[in-house]
Amino acid sequence: MPNFITSIKLLSASENDYQKLFTEMGKRFIYPSNKQGLSKSNTDKIYIFNDSRHESLLEATIAVSQAASQTNKKFRFTIIKDKKRMEF
Repeated sequence: MPNFITSIKLLSASENDYQKLFTEMGKRFIYPSNKQGLSKSNTDKIYIFNDSRHESLLEATIAVSQAASQTNKKFRFTIIKDKKRMEF
């Protein structure tokens, strides 16, 4: 099964909003690869998640979008397929 790597940022979000994001992503079998966030400042955090549950890029995109929308914050994300973990 392919592995997808997602970077996501919630706009104007608090720590509680990110906690909700972590919970919602976990419900969709998407797990964080970093808990502290990549950031230049405390207000500009980007989190990285790994997803090996979904079969296609479309499924992964829908799952991330649904999870992030549960925070009621605007968000942006990028998903890439990890080619070094592809199965033949």
